[in-house]
Amino acid sequence: MELQLMNPDEPGPQATQVAWSQNGRTLGLACSPGPSTWELGTQRISSVTAHPDFVGAVDWLPQAGELVAGTSAGEILRVSAYRQRVTQKVNVLPGEVMSVAVSPDGGHVAACCNAGSLWLGRTTDFTTDTTITAHRGVARAVAWSPSGHVATCGSDGAVRVWTTSGEAVGELTDHQSPVISSVAYSPDGQLLGSCSNDRTVRLWHVAEQRYERIFDRFDRWWIWDFVFAPDGTLLATLGQDQAVAIWRLEDGALLARKQVGIIASHLTWHPHEPLIAISGPGMDVQLLQVHGASTDATLPLPPRSVAASPPQADPGPQSPREHLHQADLFIVTNQLEAALPHLEIAAEAGLVSAMSLAGSVAEDLGQTDLAKQWHTRAAAAGHPTSMFALGRFAFVDGDLDEAEQWFAKAPAKTSGEHSGYALLIQIAEQRGDPGTARDWIARGVADDDPVALVKHALQLSENGSSPEQALPFAKRAADKKHPAGLFLMGMYCEQLGRVAEAVDWLKKAIGAGHPTAQAQLDRIEGLYSGG
Repeated sequence: MELQLMNPDEPGPQATQVAWSQNGRTLGLACSPGPSTWELGTQRISSVTAHPDFVGAVDWLPQAGELVAGTSAGEILRVSAYRQRVTQKVNVLPGEVMSVAVSPDGGHVAACCNAGSLWLGRTTDFTTDTTITAHRGVARAVAWSPSGHVATCGSDGAVRVWTTSGEAVGELTDHQSPVISSVAYSPDGQLLGSCSNDRTVRLWHVAEQRYERIFDRFDRWWIWDFVFAPDGTLLATLGQDQAVAIWRLEDGALLARKQVGIIASHLTWHPHEPLIAISGPGMDVQLLQVHGASTDATLPLPPRSVAASPPQADPGPQSPREHLHQADLFIVTNQLEAALPHLEIAAEAGLVSAMSLAGSVAEDLGQTDLAKQWHTRAAAAGHPTSMFALGRFAFVDGDLDEAEQWFAKAPAKTSGEHSGYALLIQIAEQRGDPGTARDWIARGVADDDPVALVKHALQLSENGSSPEQALPFAKRAADKKHPAGLFLMGMYCEQLGRVAEAVDWLKKAIGAGHPTAQAQLDRIEGLYSGG
């Protein structure tokens, strides 16, 4: 067996972590200034609008062309790869997101953070199932079993297994170091693996409750990450020595080893090919081919200067799910006209996510009537993205009653100035109905919506409350990088005599694009420059 770097002279984009799409042709990238995608056949790199916080974890959602990403501020992002923008943001964790993973059935997403917390939610709308303290210190990685359990590891020396409701159903504490860096299930779910700074990879047989094998031939090198091959026969490891090694699970034999010579910390195996993507903080993504496995990689990797032909749909029979995956391939390369027929076939077969995505693609193509038809069918099946889309259509058409009905069903969909709460508040204000506006503000505050938080802070100020009373709500909005929240923090800090803090907040508001923050900063600096 031999390992060969496929792109030594044409390194990929930089990414801390990567994830293969379901069809294996695109890598989702966790990177700065925002999550991105790398389409390997054409070498096309697509970046979303810059995000203010570092994005360090990523996975693909079951909806075609959508990523889930985790940020340093504890946020979970829904990212549309073909629209190249964040379409939903929820703040669910108290620290930097270290790992995020979507369940095999596509229904749930798990994420953990450096404060030890584990979040479990729904992929459809990021509704929270549970948030629990999973580890003391840092929770480093999450992994799903085929049966729907989620495993976590952390800096307290433990691997723990949880149900989707947050019930602990297992714990392993046999590593000799408190730092366990990664955890993963074998493709058949029979083995639960973990690697650690104790220089071992341990494979636990889930059903028989015993260790199947312990890989301990790593001399003095810590193990950063490991990954199972899709067929379950091989294991790849990445160590502190910056070498990738391939092991046979049947007898533990070392089959190949290659020094990659880069600061790498993360591995992921291609879903169909003997190909491994290597990534790490501040490094270019590398692709490592495993020669001598069951098949050799056939994924095309033309030079950047060569234009590859666009992927063509398989003319043969396809299942609805395969049509959805084919649409994914066209969407990430921005071929929306080619994607739409596949989405409609999958939608007609009853896939609700395909109905909603067909509505979004039709809207982007300017086919408003078709978009409304598909969003209506998806909304009837309970899809929140389509409920919100129908509310937008009604709002633009001037039908505030219908818009309010749809937004009320998905008030937390998206964030910022165009969230459901923001539009519901705006509708009530346009009607001259302050009582309903206050009700939506209160609900939005409870849901941590930044527009509602800003509105509530302003209400308190207008009603004569002190800056100390309004400031906590402005601070919550500011923590979400909302321009008005940052601006209000500057104003409240000035009123409280905290001039240096006021200046800092106003500078942040300027960076976030607040229209009057610069004028207020100039005023304060001029007023206090003498003393």
